[in-house]
This record gives sequence, structure tokens and C-alpha cells, in this order.
Amino acid sequence: MREIMPYIWMGIVIFAVIIKLHTRSLAFVGLALAGFCAFVLSLNETGQIRVWVQAMVFVGITVLLGILSWIVHIKSKKGEKKIASIISFVGKTAIVIEEINNYKNAGAIRVNGVTFGAKSEEDDIIYETGLVVTIVGVEELEECEEYDENSERAGELKAVCAR
Repeated sequence: MREIMPYIWMGIVIFAVIIKLHTRSLAFVGLALAGFCAFVLSLNETGQIRVWVQAMVFVGITVLLGILSWIVHIKSKKGEKKIASIISFVGKTAIVIEEINNYKNAGAIRVNGVTFGAKSEEDDIIYETGLVVTIVGVEELEECEEYDENSERAGELKAVCAR
């Protein structure tokens, strides 16, 4: 059994690499790396490293890298949901909570209880606090703190507003 283990581990590595080349999954990278580590252990000349140790190393590395790839996947999906939900505000009405003035680079709106930085669709139009406006577009996403009365900036996006 010990004589064929290097071939088995190398077969797993080749299989994982071929599958990885045809998919976007990170799981097969972990499988290939784990198979390679077990392959290196199986090449031990003295035969001191038993098959069950090789298998445990393979399973341990596969599980560890599988968990890490899952975490990376979850974190990458959070940004996609955020952008999709922000774009869904286009066409909705909002209340101006800070005067929108493009010349002063100032303005904030609140829609569905969420506050965003805002600007006018046309530079010469100023929207007063309390007006109801329609969000006609999203110009840029920016990481800002939540709006409060002491803050200069608001929200997470720059909404383009019109009456």
C-alpha cells in the first residue's frame, strides 16, 4: 500500500488542478495543496510516515483551506449585496435633511431611514432642507460614517437628486 500512495496523492493533485482550471471555486486549490502535502509525506524513504498520518494531513489541510475559502467567498458577496441594494434606491423619493448645494459640495438625503450624501442633477439648483426629491442615479460609492447632526458627510453613496 505504501508503494502506491505517492501515485494516489499525485492523482488527487492532478484531478483537483484540472477541476480548478474549469471552475471558479477556491475549494479545489485547497484540495490540490493538501494532496501535494500528502504526496511529499508519502515520498519519505524510511517509510516511517504511515498512510493514516498522510490521510490525516490531507483531511486537515483540506478542511482548513475549505473554511478559509468559504470565509473569503462570504466576504466577497457582502459588497455585491450592498451595491445591489443601493442601486435599488434609484427612482425612490427621499427627504432632504441637509441643503443640497453642488457649489458647496454639501447635501444629504434620507430614504427608508437610511441617510446618504447627495448632489443635485444640475449644478445651479439648490434643494432646501425638508424638500422631497427623487433619486435619479447613483454617481459614486464612498465609505463614510453614518449621518448625524455633528457630521459634515453622510451615508455610503452620492445620490443624484431631482424634483
